[in-house]
Amino acid sequence: MSLATSIAHGRTFTSLRKHRNYRLYFTGQVISISGTFVQNVAQAWLVLELTHSPTAVGILATCQFGPFALLGLFGGVVIDRRDVRHILMVTQTCSMIFAIILGVLTLSHVVTVWQVFVLAALNGSVSILDSP
Repeated sequence: MSLATSIAHGRTFTSLRKHRNYRLYFTGQVISISGTFVQNVAQAWLVLELTHSPTAVGILATCQFGPFALLGLFGGVVIDRRDVRHILMVTQTCSMIFAIILGVLTLSHVVTVWQVFVLAALNGSVSILDSP
């Protein structure tokens, strides 16, 4: 291992060791991003189970990522002009509510494909303000 590599490895997580607020933020983001990844995979699997159609899975991906692709730049403008902490709390709460709704619908065996599409689009719309 070269000297530059060893120096870089030593400083990589320095902020985590020194700053409590950053540790809290980092831990929260790891949990949130992991949950979002699992939810995206589970939604695709659910749509495939409901429809047996790869086209429906493609429509789901459009619902999930289309809002961010179209309006992501505007989200950055809004975030720069508002209180970031408040916006993150609102967006994370909205994402949690959408996940709970999807979970309840799925566990009660009343979920339909259009409901999954709507919840994915709503979650994708929230990600516009959450990701920048």
